[in-house]
Amino acid sequence: MSKKSTMTYEVTVQAPAAAVYHAFTNQTALTQWLCNNAQVSAQVGDTLFLTWNQSNYYAVGEFTKLKENKRIAFTWRGRGEPGETAVQIKLEETDDATHITLKHKQIGKGNGWKFTRKQIDEGWSSSLANLKQVLETGLDRRIYERPFLGILIGGLVSAEEAKTLGLDIEGGVRITGTMPETGAAAAGLQNQDIITSLDDTPLITFPAIQSVLSQRKPGDVLATEFYRDGNKHTANLTLTKRPAPNVPDKPAELAEQLRSQYTTLAADLDDIVANASEEEASHPNDDQWSAKEILAHLITSERGMHMAIASNMDGNTLNGWPNNPRAWTKAYTEVYTFAAMADAFKHALDETLAIVANLPDELVARKATYFGVAQTLFGFAGHVRNHYPEMQQAIDAARAKETVVE
Repeated sequence: MSKKSTMTYEVTVQAPAAAVYHAFTNQTALTQWLCNNAQVSAQVGDTLFLTWNQSNYYAVGEFTKLKENKRIAFTWRGRGEPGETAVQIKLEETDDATHITLKHKQIGKGNGWKFTRKQIDEGWSSSLANLKQVLETGLDRRIYERPFLGILIGGLVSAEEAKTLGLDIEGGVRITGTMPETGAAAAGLQNQDIITSLDDTPLITFPAIQSVLSQRKPGDVLATEFYRDGNKHTANLTLTKRPAPNVPDKPAELAEQLRSQYTTLAADLDDIVANASEEEASHPNDDQWSAKEILAHLITSERGMHMAIASNMDGNTLNGWPNNPRAWTKAYTEVYTFAAMADAFKHALDETLAIVANLPDELVARKATYFGVAQTLFGFAGHVRNHYPEMQQAIDAARAKETVVE
């Protein structure tokens, strides 16, 4: 590699120039192929701030030129880099594709720039290949080619909560189930298992999971320690790739796919509600949620999903989810009966289907966003399904306590 002050990269993408321009200038779109977080105001003179979680790298810059669907330019200053550089992007659209020419300029010479030059080359080579895949297929290589556990995460278990459960551990990750045809499913992990370590790495925080996975590849086997019903277990978990979503091209067809799942969920919820009194559904069960509290969690989660999809329509994304604030769940448990909450949840599911069926064409054209919505909704259906046994267990526990009192 010659040590010139300008490094040039070219790639042709089967997508219109408008889609490519959006991918470089929209903060949500940038996170779908380039970085993990982005704050961008796409106006000349305004700033961009990009961050990468695993490497703790960041870059800041200022837009210096914007010609819609044709040219983009901004300054670039990455963490630890010797000086400011500049990025220029030219888009040339043909009938069915867009040719991208990206030039990273004003790169210094000498040993002080050696590592930065290497980072720039590896970064743009990998990222532009990912941009091509994201725009053409909707699949982010950073997600669909990296090692995948296949667990549905329910939350962290703190040392304090572990103590109340009678577990002598510093903490762990509670799961609400597994995805089919993944290593977690094959290893026999189940809803409410608490994973405490992967290959001897304690899982006290969520980043600990990524720390383990960042050093592995699909096919690697992890020694997994977990607790179930107070008992310690071990299993070998083989990492796979994340299954690619089978998403229909038309939102109305996606809504119908979801409807078949939601109809079953609604019927099963009716069975739970029909066989429980208001007292049984409301009864607290030590440190566990009551059936009404679980249902409140499902309602707020579905409402949160509506907000997330609406944000996607505006080209934005929600930065995190509320962690079941008690005041929010009480807004349902104190105002509504168990049966009324069930109706509210079923209405929320119907609202989700209506939102999906009416997704705008511009969102559907952004394949990564559309696939992300679909994948999340399919996952939410599994999340709901995994909470139903907990609701029934809470009702049974309340019923047993009432019997003892009598």
